[in-house]
This record gives sequence, structure tokens and C-alpha cells, in this order.
Amino acid sequence: MNTNERKDSTSESSDSLDNPFDVSYLNISITDAALEFLSKLIENYEVEGTACRIFIERAGTKDAETFLAYHPPESLVQDDLYIDYPKFRLYIDNLSKSYLKDTKVDFNLEQEQLTIASPYAKVSSSDSQDSLYKKSKAHRFAHLQGKTFTTEGECKSHLVPSGIETIIPKDSQVQVTQALGASFTLYFNGNLVRINKSQTYLLGIDLEELNDNEKEYTNINEEIVLDSLKQCFDPEIPVNIVDMGLIYDCVVTPVSDSNEKNKENNNGEKKNKYDVFILMTLTAPGCGMGDIIMLDVKDTVESLTNVNNVNIEMTFDPPWDTSRMTDSAKLHLGLL
Repeated sequence: MNTNERKDSTSESSDSLDNPFDVSYLNISITDAALEFLSKLIENYEVEGTACRIFIERAGTKDAETFLAYHPPESLVQDDLYIDYPKFRLYIDNLSKSYLKDTKVDFNLEQEQLTIASPYAKVSSSDSQDSLYKKSKAHRFAHLQGKTFTTEGECKSHLVPSGIETIIPKDSQVQVTQALGASFTLYFNGNLVRINKSQTYLLGIDLEELNDNEKEYTNINEEIVLDSLKQCFDPEIPVNIVDMGLIYDCVVTPVSDSNEKNKENNNGEKKNKYDVFILMTLTAPGCGMGDIIMLDVKDTVESLTNVNNVNIEMTFDPPWDTSRMTDSAKLHLGLL
């Protein structure tokens, strides 16, 4: 049974998540033999609301591996999509979904073995369309999504989507729901919260690995700035703000100070200083995360070598709509 033929029956779990996007384009299929096998396993588990979850560890790398696992109701991941089958619900890891296209789950009756074939596990199905999932720094921690950590100290965070600052106590259990760029979205005590790179060490992650822009540029231009901003994400949307169409304008201007211009880099090349102006928007005017996303943008651009000053202006004229998204962003969110 594939995603186009699935039943519309609803899982009995009262904590089920909304499924805002059509997932039929993923063409995930489960054979009748596999459906019967999985249904029996779920029944034997004897915990109401238990489902299955499919995800890929180390997606997009040579070590990628697809997993299908029990998914108890208390382990729901907020970004997950799902497919309802007659006797159970299959949750789909949102971050893995571009790699899960055309996945086939089968059960070999003779060997009594479940098999999973994901032809795009190592290379995203949308790579041919300037994929958002090419191996990049923005996705270097994507394999942490769905994992649970214990905080090693009090962790400063912001509630999503209100943006209200909150503290996660030491020794708290948190689950990573989005690990993109240099900030993480966590599930904690029934809420989504966002932490930036200055707090990730409290999850046991080495800050040195988060050096986003270690390359030294002699000159800065708009292309370099926009490329750096592809490491900035809305905490609720797994697409960077550039491909979402949230950057309306980017202007890079050389600083006229001759003293600055005459400085040289480590290679003896003259290097200029640049001011950067960015005009941006949000998907909705009332988004409480606006100031936090702007600060993320400012920090990211300022970390580029030879940037003198960053000025960011927020506008809602014209208002953002989905026509501003790139095709690869629409594909990733199931809008194509």
C-alpha cells in the first residue's frame, strides 16, 4: 500500500499532530505482508496510541541508514508528518523526508525479515533541483533530530512562537525537533523552545564545530552574504530564510575609510571593509520570533571576515507569500 492508496482512518491517539502537507508525493509504500507484520507487532506492544516512525540517520551521507521503529505516544516529534494505515499510524521524520522518497517497506515471509529500501537515503531526491539537502554546514547536525539530551546546566531559550525568554533547568530532558544552522529547536515540557549556538554546549555539543564562517574573504559581495544566510532558519520551518524568500534586499557597500582599506590579510592581500544592509520580512507580522531571527541574521553576517557594520530593516510591505519561495523550498515542504 503506498501513500496514494492509504486509508483515511485516524489513529486513536488523542495527542496526534496536525498533518498540514500532502505526503503522497513521497510515494512511500508498505507491502501487504509488511503491513500485516507491523500491525501484529503494534497489537502485541499493548500500549494504546503506539505507532511506527520512519527516519534516516546521517541522511545524505555515505553512512545513511533508514530505520523503522516503535513510536510510543509520549515520544511525538512536533515536525513529523504521518500516514494513517488501517491499524496503525506511520510517522515520517520531517527532516528526512526528501531522502525517504520512493522508500519501500517489505516483509520476506520465508526469512521472516522486514526490509526497507530507500533509494535516495544517501542523495536527496531533489538534488537535481538545487536541493536544500546538499551536504552543507547548515545540515551538519541534522542527524541529531529526534534525539533526547540531558542539559548540563541552566539553558537560556525562547518559547516558539511567542519569543518569550525562558530557562531550561539543569538535568532536564529535551528532544531535538530541528537542528539546522547554528540553532536548535527543542521539545521541553510540552513546548517548543529555541536555543542559539552559545547554549549548545549545554547539550554536550562542541562550540568549535559551530564556526560558521571560518573562510576568510578578501572581498564581500551580495552572493557571499546570502550564502551565509542559508544557515539561518525559522525555528518552526526546516527551510532556510533565503530559500523561504524572507530576504527582500541585500546591499553590500565598501567602507570609504582608507585606513581600513590598506589592511592586509594573512596572505598579504589588501582587504576592504564592508557595510551590509539587509531588508527582510517574516512569514507573518505577528511572529514573536522576529527579533530573535533578526539577531541570528545579524550575528551570521557579522561573523563574515571584513564586515564592518550590519544594518537590518524589517518590513511587511509587500507581505510575504509562498510565491517568494524557491522551487526547492516548495518541494521540500510538499507544496509542489
